[in-house]
Amino acid sequence: MKNLIKISFLTMMTLILIGCSVDEDVQAVADNLVNEENGLTADIAMCMAKEQKANLSSEDWDVVVGMANDTAEFGDLSEEAFAAAIAAGMKCGAPMGPLG
Repeated sequence: MKNLIKISFLTMMTLILIGCSVDEDVQAVADNLVNEENGLTADIAMCMAKEQKANLSSEDWDVVVGMANDTAEFGDLSEEAFAAAIAAGMKCGAPMGPLG
């Protein structure tokens, strides 16, 4: 019985660690998005990076990561990627700025 409890506990801890870890590309994109002066906090940026990774094609995600690493340009993104970025910002509560 004690072994079953130990195994269950270790399994739960492993799942928590895996769930809380962030891959390097997501972290790089989030770090690139942060702009505290304009209200885009690290938490909002991380939310946006995760949303974009989940919703972009692998090609567009590679471009977003490349933009964070200065190896790609905004013009390399598809129109769908731009829409996904705006949607991620809206979902995560990013400040949208003035419309005029």
